[in-house]
Amino acid sequence: MKKIALWTITAALLLIALFFAIALSLNLYREHQSHLPGKLGHNLEFRLEAMNGDTMKLITRQRSNYVPVQGGDVFADADALRFIKSGETPSGFIWLPMADSLHKDTNESGGQIVNADITRMSNGRMYGLVSDGPSMCLTHGAGTPVWGVRSVELNEPTEPRPRVTITLDDAGGNLMYALTSRYTGHYLAVVAGGQILQTGRIASIVRDTLQFEYGYGERLQAEKLRDLLLSGAN
Repeated sequence: MKKIALWTITAALLLIALFFAIALSLNLYREHQSHLPGKLGHNLEFRLEAMNGDTMKLITRQRSNYVPVQGGDVFADADALRFIKSGETPSGFIWLPMADSLHKDTNESGGQIVNADITRMSNGRMYGLVSDGPSMCLTHGAGTPVWGVRSVELNEPTEPRPRVTITLDDAGGNLMYALTSRYTGHYLAVVAGGQILQTGRIASIVRDTLQFEYGYGERLQAEKLRDLLLSGAN
């Protein structure tokens, strides 16, 4: 009887251990599945774009939700034009190459800046001027809480306008909320692998979900952004 009782207790303990092992494995699997594979979580960055304040005023005043923008990322027309022509880099900013899939027209014509963002051509490659200071970036630098990306999704082809959705984890969402709370109305660049993959205006405060909507007939561009993000721009 003692042997039977001992065997029963041993079997019960083994079953309990097996149960916890399976539960732990499932939890680890879900955690792995919730984040993208590869280096995306460590490569992806969000940086404010440097803007020409005068051109920005002309563009945003045409919007119903116009909000005047000010800050260290907004430059006067004369300064922006000097950066474009000379390639000068103001303190706290860097020039980064733009992905080939991100089409940008030449930003200077006849001494006038065409777009709100500050870009220039160099050796046949388009570059954008983006922030490099901790208060205007969401990167993986020292002192920044560890954050990652849960998913990158492209909406169904049946929808009229293609849309890429980037979903951050909780830590990334909190950091993005702080950034967009300070800089609503400014422009944000999505950076991976040392190049700018996409840019867009921060229309409102966001937390863990960012959406980049394309025009009709631009699904190919949206697919390229999704693929670059999923590959970590390697």
